[in-house]
Amino acid sequence: MSEPKTVWEDMTGEADPDAIDRRMLLGLLRAYVGLRAERDAAAKGMDALSKQIKPYLEAHPGEVLFDGESRIEASLQERSGGVTYDLISIHKADPILFQRLFDTGCLTVDAAVVKAQHDQVGGLEKYAMPKRGSVALMVDQKSE
Repeated sequence: MSEPKTVWEDMTGEADPDAIDRRMLLGLLRAYVGLRAERDAAAKGMDALSKQIKPYLEAHPGEVLFDGESRIEASLQERSGGVTYDLISIHKADPILFQRLFDTGCLTVDAAVVKAQHDQVGGLEKYAMPKRGSVALMVDQKSE
């Protein structure tokens, strides 16, 4: 029995991505653009349906919509918002802890807040340290 193929093998017939030639890659670009268009159309449709379903569920906390025929259910799921720390209170209540946070590099400055409070914290720009970015694959179909 053969091992399951990877998505790469299914699409290209090649086990090693380095073995594929440029012509094959150019062919993959068409598939990529087509799949992206399908994904975008599906996302648009799902957004439109969500705008009808979600408000009902928000107005009826804890309710689960269940279609017995298709066995499809819809409900809302709580998502945690993460944790932030009140640094002003820490600084006032426990200056030693605040200093340790500072010395160990745990404190960062929110760029959006700095921008909003520019009058009070002007001059901070000279200490900006740009974050390392990422690389995005850009595939666009050009019109003739």
